[in-house]
This record gives sequence, structure tokens and C-alpha cells, in this order.
Amino acid sequence: RRYAKDGTCSTTPTVSTGTWVVTVNNIDVEVSDVSVDQTDDCPDFIGFIGETGSAYNAGLSEVKFKVERLTSAANWSFTFDVTGTNVIVSSYSIAGDGTLPSPSSGTTNNGTISVNANNTHLIFTLQIVNKPGQQLNVKFEVSNAIANSCPETNFDFNNVTHIINAMPAIGSFQ
Repeated sequence: RRYAKDGTCSTTPTVSTGTWVVTVNNIDVEVSDVSVDQTDDCPDFIGFIGETGSAYNAGLSEVKFKVERLTSAANWSFTFDVTGTNVIVSSYSIAGDGTLPSPSSGTTNNGTISVNANNTHLIFTLQIVNKPGQQLNVKFEVSNAIANSCPETNFDFNNVTHIINAMPAIGSFQ
């Protein structure tokens, strides 16, 4: 007797008859910090405006994370989430080693990304809003990774944290 379940990752297969082919499409995803400084980092000052009054802008810091698919050769998808006290994503862009994923850019702290099978890894470039006087612990986490209806079962390396040290809490320049 052979037990199988076509087209799904069912844990309750049924008796199979006739000729059959087994294809395994499990998926394992790992996340890593690929920023220039991969530990504690001073803030960048992208878009910084030190003028007095309402024009003051503390600027943005750029952080990069890599999402790598270790197994499966199928189209895949996952959900990402950027968290941390006072962490605000101004924008993000995604590049890969194959067809651009969908979506390939955005302005939110979370979302679901659909990826073509020809991508084995993606680089997320996040622009984080600087907060004067506050350290930012930017946590990047991937969940719900799936390929051919088979969900990821190993979650050992699905999140990483990048620290942006506190920038000085200085007032406007005069």
C-alpha cells in the first residue's frame, strides 16, 4: 500500500493506486542583516534638514536585510514584518537574483511578497525614520513562507535585529 496526497502538503494522506510520481517542494527561508555595519550602527542622515522651525527633518537611516530561499525550486511567497519601538519604515525596495518580486517596493512596515522561482534570494533595502535621542532596534521577520502550497516548517533563522544607535537630540541650527 502506498499513501499519498496530490497537490497539497497534507499530513493525512490516503491510499494511492496506479503509477505515481513524488515531488517534494518543501521550503526553508533564512534572514540575515547585510547592512554595511551589521551590528550597532550610527544613524545615516539621508534627507536631513537642520533648519529651524517646521522644516526640521531628522532624516533617514538605510538598513538592508537578505531573505534567502534554501530549498524548493517553485514559486514562493512570504510575509515580512518590521517592528521595534518607534520604528517607522519610510520606504522599502526589493531586488533579487531573478524576476522582480511583487510588490518590489512600498511604504509599509509589513506585507506579503510573491516571488518567482528564479529568485533564490532577495535584498530588502529599508529607509527608517531617524528619531533624535532614541536607539532604534529594527527587527525584520519573515513568516508564512510557502511554495506549492507547502508551508515552511523550520523557523530557526526567520528574524534578525539591526540596531541604529541614538542620534544626538539636538535642536535646529541657527
